[in-house]
Amino acid sequence: MRIRIAVVSICAFVTTHTGGLLAANSDSRQLAAYIHIPQCFDEQTTIAEREQAIEAALDQFQALGLKTIVPYATTTGGVAHYPSTIITERRYGDWDPVGVFVRGARQRSLDVHLCIPVLNSGHAKPAGILKQHPDWALRDSDGQPVGGISPGHPQARKWVVQVLEEITDRYQPDGLLLDYLRYPSMETQFEPHSAARFAKWREAHDSLNDKQQLQQFREQLLTELAAMISGRIREKRPDLHLAIYSWGHHVTSGHRVGQAWPQWAAKGYIDEVNVCGYWYPDSYPARWGKTHLEAFRTVLGESRRLLEPAAGRTKLTFALGVKTSHGRVQDVAEIADYLREADQMGADGATFFTWSYLEPFLPQLETSGVLKAYAAGRPIPQSGQTHTKQGARNPADPTVGTLLVATKDSSETARQTANFVGDGTGDQAEINAAIAALPAAGGTVLLAEGTYDIRKIDGKLGGVLIERSNVVLAGRGPATKLILAPDQNTNVIRIIGSGVHHVTIRDLYVDANRAQNSAGKGDPNISHDRFEFCGIKGYRRAPGGTGNEDLRHITVRNCEVRNAHRLGIMLEGVNLRVLDNILGNAGSDSVELLTGPGMIRGNYVEITGQTHVAIGSDRGNSIQMSDNVVHVRKGGALDIGFRSWADSQRHVINGNVLIVDPGGRCTLAMDLRGQMQTVTGNTVEDLNAKSPTRIRIGGGNTILSGNTLKNVIIEVNDTYGDEKPIVVRDNILDNSRVNHKNGDLQQ
Repeated sequence: MRIRIAVVSICAFVTTHTGGLLAANSDSRQLAAYIHIPQCFDEQTTIAEREQAIEAALDQFQALGLKTIVPYATTTGGVAHYPSTIITERRYGDWDPVGVFVRGARQRSLDVHLCIPVLNSGHAKPAGILKQHPDWALRDSDGQPVGGISPGHPQARKWVVQVLEEITDRYQPDGLLLDYLRYPSMETQFEPHSAARFAKWREAHDSLNDKQQLQQFREQLLTELAAMISGRIREKRPDLHLAIYSWGHHVTSGHRVGQAWPQWAAKGYIDEVNVCGYWYPDSYPARWGKTHLEAFRTVLGESRRLLEPAAGRTKLTFALGVKTSHGRVQDVAEIADYLREADQMGADGATFFTWSYLEPFLPQLETSGVLKAYAAGRPIPQSGQTHTKQGARNPADPTVGTLLVATKDSSETARQTANFVGDGTGDQAEINAAIAALPAAGGTVLLAEGTYDIRKIDGKLGGVLIERSNVVLAGRGPATKLILAPDQNTNVIRIIGSGVHHVTIRDLYVDANRAQNSAGKGDPNISHDRFEFCGIKGYRRAPGGTGNEDLRHITVRNCEVRNAHRLGIMLEGVNLRVLDNILGNAGSDSVELLTGPGMIRGNYVEITGQTHVAIGSDRGNSIQMSDNVVHVRKGGALDIGFRSWADSQRHVINGNVLIVDPGGRCTLAMDLRGQMQTVTGNTVEDLNAKSPTRIRIGGGNTILSGNTLKNVIIEVNDTYGDEKPIVVRDNILDNSRVNHKNGDLQQ
């Protein structure tokens, strides 16, 4: 049987698009999803960790019943996601995530269709190959190159086909999905070669007016390229399935994008047309219907009519835009509505844009049976979601890797679709239940927007407890608030367990409610006991307890953590990362890492009250502190901005900014107690000139160079006595000076 493939182009004003795909071995309606590779893993992790994330995503994909994966092999900026020998810009160097997806899909009997944005290489300005060959680019109204490859330039055509041949040979996919096989949505002109050819073409078509001549020639160039792609690729793989994505029936004649796809279908260049399903209740072409679903029916009906000359050889599918620049679906019921309409209009399949946008809906899609009903040709349930009352729980499927939690003031949609719904009191119970309900391989607990009341679990060291590996706890950004209830005196979130690894906490607002939780003391003779009163705390065991294997690969990202009685974020273990957070006052430190290696990067720390340390380490080696901003406001009192612990080794402190406003105080901008320390590219300014802050260097093999310092005293006092060099040079010192007390200072 002939294998079918999809060739896709993108909707107007949509940055990237997905197309519908049909499996090679079935005539039933098929379901697929596009995959943006960078959204599938944290690019700061190791290759092994990335590949584990890909495998976990494929397991979820298979469990949901989808049959075809559609990874983007290249980007709209002309960058390859694989080790191309033709495309010079390769996002991942020699590592091949496309190959990982292909191998994993084969192991799970999933079809593979690889997506390539064919004629897009940049947007308003050229990127990718067009930076090397601007002569291949279409032109704007001023004659300047834009980020669209001309379909009429012979060398550009040859290069496009070479890329497609390389991908076909390398991966032997079931299909290629050719995105952007069209002109840009903005007005463009030909490059010189096509312009010269057009001038001659006009002489032979003088019966047409100027507008007709231009439009027909533009459509002709695209048709020639479609024929060339079809001919060359089918020489290699006669069974390869080719399809095209189109905005719809309205672009087939007289439209700026120039897609005369009825001709392509009639001539056998393509096997499938995938039309846009990016219509939402508040965003749809009113001329096509009174509702978005009526407009959707118009697109499907008119497109089906235009395919009649192909005599059934070309399938019609649609792209279901879960989230696009047009809008987004709000719940599973809306997904069911699209599929129901497509079923009634005789569409042959659907593809979700994209997999990562679909993930929050996975539990409800699984329990509702919507996708399985559509694929099997059965009637789709009228309700595409599992309704719950406040406080009730949807059943958690142990094979589903993403579970949704909502609370009392979450949106109605979130509460209706959530697996676990809190009542606004003691919401840690629902969050912990969701974490426990994840499959053995791990997964994601997604917290809907709302305010979650967090209380101490009796006999435990926190409210929200992560006691297992491979867990992502994620929110909706600042709209997801975890607030510690009064008189709990515990950690808001506690990661604990010998050897627990690969835990990520992201996109949450965490308030440890210091004003009403200040009674926690702890035993000063037991390690960690005084520091179990944090916003987010990670340590392998309870103070004085058992469990000797460190935590590993722990990340806190894009959270806002404020008002901790002790530390905002305290993590001890191996490969710790605190990235892109907003941090506030804390009784001890805003963030601290122990053991290491670790990284504290891209955070903003705002001090308005008393805090001991903004960013620091304790018993930690190989720690990087980079690109952070520490801002001490009027009335703020900070003991130490950046600290490395005594006897620590290998700290890099670079690219940071510390500023102290008038009326604020920072005693030590940096307290460098360790050895082998590199401190470069930082800016420190204390606006209180009469009481300057200090940088204290207490260990050798330290360099302080290339910094900009205003109202700062550099104090060199080597406490180790081993005469290791301390280099202080090439800094800008504005009302600043070096005070040498002890050590081998080299200036």
